[in-house]
Amino acid sequence: ELAVTYTEGGATTEQAVISGSVDLAVGTGLLGIISAYVKGAPVRVISAEMTGVPDMYFFARADSGIKSMQDAHGKTIAYSNPGSSSNLVTLALLKQAGITDAKPVAGGAIPAVFTQVMSGQIDIGHSVAPIGLPEQKDGKIVVIAHGNDVPAIRTQTVRVNVANLTYLQAHRDTVARFMKAYDKALSWTFSGDPKVI
Repeated sequence: ELAVTYTEGGATTEQAVISGSVDLAVGTGLLGIISAYVKGAPVRVISAEMTGVPDMYFFARADSGIKSMQDAHGKTIAYSNPGSSSNLVTLALLKQAGITDAKPVAGGAIPAVFTQVMSGQIDIGHSVAPIGLPEQKDGKIVVIAHGNDVPAIRTQTVRVNVANLTYLQAHRDTVARFMKAYDKALSWTFSGDPKVI
């Protein structure tokens, strides 16, 4: 039996696992987990979750005049939290575009970032579908970049699934069963089975 909960992004997820508030977490940023691990935190990667970031896109309000990452000079650009996959991708996109004067800021969870962009508090935000699709269709936002626009990121494990070390040591079989079910669910989701849609 699972008790499913959500966090505001990678750093919050990482802290929940380290503290033992949750036993397992899916889809958290690898860099944050590596940083915690080398500092002795009781967290372990149990599997890769995603190679590259094909689901992430960066957007601006349509009336902002921002049409591409080249327009990010002097602008604020939000990622979720330090060490998150959105933090990694934000920095990589800015580096690739040669933008040195943008202001990356930790904006929190995607819904919060979306609100901050739409209210003009932040110039550029990141999101994943379905958040923002209606606004894009209605011409309220423009997509200016995608996570996989940086070639090196397309082949990197950016997000991972993790376990609290104490829980993993005491319940290794449960973690293995969870990962088998997780893999089965993903395989079904991307199978083309009409029931998925």
